Amino acid sequence: MKKKRLNSCNVLESNPAATRLWHYIVDRQEVRLQAEQTVSPSQKLPPRSFVKDWHNLVQPRLNVAWLPPEQVFLRVVQLPAANREELLSMLEFQLEKLSPLPVAQIVWSVEVIAGSAENMQTAVVCLAPRDVVEGFLGRIEAEQGYQADRLEVPQLNQIVAEGVKEDGAWIYPGKGVEAHLCLTAWWSGGVLQQVQLMQLPVALVNEGSAESSLESRAKILHEQLMQIAWAGELEGWLTLPVKWYLSGDDQTAAQWQSLIAAWSEEGVTVRPAISTYRLAEFSAERVAREEPTANLLPVEFSTKYRQQYVDRIWMGSLGAVVAVYMIGVVIYMAALKVYDYRQTTLQEQVKKLGPTYTNVLQLKERAQVLQEQVDLKYAALDAFKITAELLPPDLTLSELRFGKKLQLSGSAPSGQETNVTTFNEQMRNATIDGRPVFKYVGPPQQVARQGSPVVTWNFDAQMNVAEE
Repeated sequence: MKKKRLNSCNVLESNPAATRLWHYIVDRQEVRLQAEQTVSPSQKLPPRSFVKDWHNLVQPRLNVAWLPPEQVFLRVVQLPAANREELLSMLEFQLEKLSPLPVAQIVWSVEVIAGSAENMQTAVVCLAPRDVVEGFLGRIEAEQGYQADRLEVPQLNQIVAEGVKEDGAWIYPGKGVEAHLCLTAWWSGGVLQQVQLMQLPVALVNEGSAESSLESRAKILHEQLMQIAWAGELEGWLTLPVKWYLSGDDQTAAQWQSLIAAWSEEGVTVRPAISTYRLAEFSAERVAREEPTANLLPVEFSTKYRQQYVDRIWMGSLGAVVAVYMIGVVIYMAALKVYDYRQTTLQEQVKKLGPTYTNVLQLKERAQVLQEQVDLKYAALDAFKITAELLPPDLTLSELRFGKKLQLSGSAPSGQETNVTTFNEQMRNATIDGRPVFKYVGPPQQVARQGSPVVTWNFDAQMNVAEE
């Protein structure tokens, strides 16, 4: 299944002084800062930009958090070039040797650093105590509701962002609440050979003045750098004299130059440092490019966050279904009340109109009866007229009965039976103003008695009266 393209990315920096959040919109492999927010530890960030809800199904977002580096250990390893799966397998065999803590008590990941060595790759192994990582994730989740998808070390991102450096020792002083931290990176032959995070005392309790405190910090820094230099000489990658580079702004550079200048033979070259804003943007760009990074987020936390997200979606969907159902029930009950009211109103109107309706029906029936009587009266007159006009002179009409049927009976001299039949046919075909006078005329019945000179005849005819 094709992976959905990211829509947004968040980068969180949380320390005792403040919590900062950068919200980026991802457009293909480019990012655009949409919002930057800074709050004190007692305040909360608006959760709308980083809490995942059902919108994440169609507009995926990824949350990055920066782990404070105080207890992070960095180790540089040179290994044969291989893909990331093979690299992780090779490092697992060396993990006990690289880690200062038992393997079961750490969280680790790896970052590949670009170098100029052929068929080799430089891997920086990041190791952190598991309890520190879990405590940090629990704190940002409890304080801000922030659930990270990646847990990165910003100081390591600084080295990755700057790329291959000139040979020598690069010093990256900390700023703000991390002013006591110092990251050093040693390059030789275009290859990163050594990375170390050092902690220097902000102020020594046993010293009586700021000047003596500064001298003590310089002494500690000098001792640790010299130990790295001796190790580099023994391993064969360090060449003398060492070139010193300081990455920082003017104020930081002025302070740290005084720490290094006393024992640096060729002085210190100052280069501008990457700002915190640029580091956050770089983290978001790597997310947009889907680059593999040193992610210290434990697998169980990723699984837990995913399960919580799925549970929220299910519960939210269930809540929405219940809400829609309740709204439907309310609408149905309201509609039922409306129709019940309308039915009651109609029943009352019908009840009021009942007597009037009954009177109308009675009047209608009376009118129908009268109309039938009138129609029958005129039909009888028409029948009487036609009978009088069509009756042959030789025939005698003895009886004429009117109703819905006309009954005719009479007599005729013997030998005039044909006239009776002709009279019957003429009555059947009789019309007035083009309208038949009779709907139906039955055949004549003639009876001749033996020895009698007269033949009796009769037939019926149905009047052409409209029936309602």
